[in-house]
Amino acid sequence: MADLTCRPLGPDDFPLIERLFGPNGAASGCWCMYFNIAGGKDWRDSKGDPNRVAFAARIAAGEVHAILALEGNEVVGYCRVGPRASFERIDRSRVLARPPQDDTWSVVCFFIHRRARRRGVARALLEAATAHAFAAGAPTIEAYPAVPPKDGKISGAFAFSGLPRLYEAAGFAPVPNAAGVRPIYRRAAP
Repeated sequence: MADLTCRPLGPDDFPLIERLFGPNGAASGCWCMYFNIAGGKDWRDSKGDPNRVAFAARIAAGEVHAILALEGNEVVGYCRVGPRASFERIDRSRVLARPPQDDTWSVVCFFIHRRARRRGVARALLEAATAHAFAAGAPTIEAYPAVPPKDGKISGAFAFSGLPRLYEAAGFAPVPNAAGVRPIYRRAAP
């Protein structure tokens, strides 16, 4: 991927997100709002156009930290990162429970266009997202990877938060959490 470049998402970049995510909003109308909505009925009611409208407004307002991967002028990947406190669903999750830590940032989502998968795009996005978070003053970055079943196969729709091997290769290490169900990976600023 010699011509791959990564850059932060800008307030005018929603048209690129629409092209990348497609009419279904990446995954069943998520529009990368999963971690911003508490869950339950609120989540079910927001899928689709309500999420699209809300996400577009957040991008335009400069409230979304994310990295875009581009091949030439075509966007092929996306990674959402931001202050943990900005993702309401994380702190409400029993699975990701742990003592609060101020200023920690979280990597919560990847979306790689199907034609660009298995070509190092996620690795490049994670590297750029980590650099972006540390440059913004994050002392620590967390991630919540999906753990594949024993056969190692997992659908891209369920691996949206990345896999443990991606984070391990980028210097993240697993840390204990209260629930112990889903791993939390963490990397401290250099």
